[in-house]
Amino acid sequence: MRYVDDLDADAYLDNLPRLAEQLPPGARAFATDPAHYDFTGLRCVKDLTVGAVRRDEPAGTVDIRYTGNPWKHDEDLVVRYTGVTRVDLADIGPIRLDELLPAPEGCRHEVAGLNGTIVVVCADLTASWQRVPRDDDPPPGSWTPLLYLGDRWNWLGRSTADGAWVVGVPHRRAEPVEDRMDALLHVLARPWREARCQWPDGAPPLDGVVRHAISEAFDSWPGWCALDWLERGYPLSGELRAALQAVRRGDQTRRKRASALLRRHEQ
Repeated sequence: MRYVDDLDADAYLDNLPRLAEQLPPGARAFATDPAHYDFTGLRCVKDLTVGAVRRDEPAGTVDIRYTGNPWKHDEDLVVRYTGVTRVDLADIGPIRLDELLPAPEGCRHEVAGLNGTIVVVCADLTASWQRVPRDDDPPPGSWTPLLYLGDRWNWLGRSTADGAWVVGVPHRRAEPVEDRMDALLHVLARPWREARCQWPDGAPPLDGVVRHAISEAFDSWPGWCALDWLERGYPLSGELRAALQAVRRGDQTRRKRASALLRRHEQ
């Protein structure tokens, strides 16, 4: 690829405003979609694999279904190439990244995988994401996602049946919130006032998330974020004070910060 370097699309994105002006409409919409190179999103092309391929030579079309990774995506990407003048197919394995460039015929779509590259030159293309039902999908409407947690796919929501709080991927199975505290920790990456404003009414208290970070993840990034919250004014409840007092691990800097918070509260 000309601009994309393995998993680094920065040079391509820097040039995309200029390149997009020269792309046909469908290719331009696909290339400039903000989710296209968002590694934390559900619609990033990374880790897709090539599924079904259908060629209609008289019509000059090629349809490729790029199958979603079940651990990352909840949809497949389907691309229809029209006015195709060149198509080089290969068993490329998991997709690393792709690149759309203007071409005399219209556009050139190069898809780099772990084991090779696909190249399609065509007049234009249309890209759409299509959800594929799975055997373990719950009945539609079995739970309502309410807050995106920030870790690629998980949302906090409520069960339709009994109102219990759950964590899961929209359209997929959700688990009780007490079994997915690891996913809730991602809200600590936000400023605490922002997180508190966004937190759904009636959801498990944020204190429980902060306590979990201190008690179970103090020596990793959630523990650091929990300390940031407390130092920046998040209320130090008795529950959190007890968690700080029980800290027995973590680097010296973090332990000192915990001790300073306790002393400040005692003053």
